[in-house]
Amino acid sequence: MRIVYFAPIYYDDLMQRPQQIALQLARHHQVVYVEPTVCAMKYWLKGGKNFRGGKRKENNQLHIIRMNGFCTIHKSLEFFDFFGLNSISEYFQIRKIVRRADILWVGYAGWYTLVRHFMKKPIVYDKMDREDLLRGNIFLKFTIRRNVKSLERCARAVFLTSRKLRDKSLVRHDNVYVVPNAVSEDFIPKENEGKIYFGKISKIQKIGYVGTIADWFDFDVIYELLKMEEKYEIFLIGNNFSPYMRHERLHYSKARPHSELASCLFEFDLCLYNFKKGSLLDTINPVKLYEYLSANKPVLAVRSPETERFQKYLRLYDYPSEVPQIMRKDWQTPFENEKQRQRFVRRNSWESRGRRVECVLGEIKHNE
Repeated sequence: MRIVYFAPIYYDDLMQRPQQIALQLARHHQVVYVEPTVCAMKYWLKGGKNFRGGKRKENNQLHIIRMNGFCTIHKSLEFFDFFGLNSISEYFQIRKIVRRADILWVGYAGWYTLVRHFMKKPIVYDKMDREDLLRGNIFLKFTIRRNVKSLERCARAVFLTSRKLRDKSLVRHDNVYVVPNAVSEDFIPKENEGKIYFGKISKIQKIGYVGTIADWFDFDVIYELLKMEEKYEIFLIGNNFSPYMRHERLHYSKARPHSELASCLFEFDLCLYNFKKGSLLDTINPVKLYEYLSANKPVLAVRSPETERFQKYLRLYDYPSEVPQIMRKDWQTPFENEKQRQRFVRRNSWESRGRRVECVLGEIKHNE
């Protein structure tokens, strides 16, 4: 099959679900990964990715392109674009590629204004989270909500990462599939498997978090840890979009390449998943939990519908004030031996998720 993958993030961003799914599909199919278009105005005002776009090959099966954004405006202004003029430039740039495609994969609702021009093609929508809750701009929020409704109605299949998203989905038919996030089977390189520890944790000193730090990050948990008598060293690794919290035992580090994450985790005695309670948290199926557990690291996590699915592997809290009491209990690794860890990884791998997605896409293609 030929699949055009309208992605929510750039391919060279921190490795997440979009790149992982694209890689899995490219094992057996031709995939064109379309990165978000950079409008010229944004580039001139803020810099960053060049608006002129470009294209390259990741491998023979996976091509990556970004369209020229000279004639486009920021997505938030599409709220006022009643005639859909913002997608015209993109339409003429991508139409030849789309005409040869068997399936259009949409990973971000902002692409709807473009893909609606290609309704004769089967459309698949991968809804990773509540996209509107991640946007601060009020006009962009409304645009995203409107596009999500349209995509859910027109898509031949809707993939969701969590059960809560399924409950909130407008689509009530058989074409809704919960396909959670996962971890790569090779996330822990073979040569590093000997570093994986099994058993009781004698002392916790280094506590780590890996991921983006933004409005959803709960600093109250960090505060509770730092004011305890135990002298914990806390390491936050990832892009930070929040005000810095200053403390001699709190250390920030920029985002690391995906290939280095496993090595980072081996440095920690315990890992954190400390998001704020709310509507956004309830829908998140966190990739970082799969990665923490793949490295067999003890995890302190906020309770949510998705973390409760892993509660036999995690220590869950409801409120930050509970953290000191939980931390004083004895800790041990999630898995007792390598066999248990390997079983978890196989059942929750991107490879297994890819096989399930391919089955659904095969049915869509067969029914055309």
